[in-house]
Amino acid sequence: MDSLTEMIGQIVYDSLYAREEARLESELSTAKMNRADTGYVREEIDYMKKELDSIENLITKADTVKKYGVVAQYAYTISKNEKSKTGSVYYFISNNGNVLNQDMITDSLKVITDRLR
Repeated sequence: MDSLTEMIGQIVYDSLYAREEARLESELSTAKMNRADTGYVREEIDYMKKELDSIENLITKADTVKKYGVVAQYAYTISKNEKSKTGSVYYFISNNGNVLNQDMITDSLKVITDRLR
């Protein structure tokens, strides 16, 4: 675990959202090649782009001194039907003890579980 300032926290959030947006862009390309419905993926990409813009604005205004919380990495292995996959996800705990990115933890676990089918 490492402590982080508000600015570093926003930069990490930006990186996570950028990675997710890139994954969605790849999913969109695959859907187009397979002539599948792309509406949902396009909506998700549009949402991610707005979030990235918002985070970029927050980065420029973020505090660089005051400690914001801690960043930790959660590593896991999921086993199903004699198969197993390992993954990890970064998460943030604010100074008051709240986990700030619970959805990303859940989404990461869901992606790994889906790959075990």
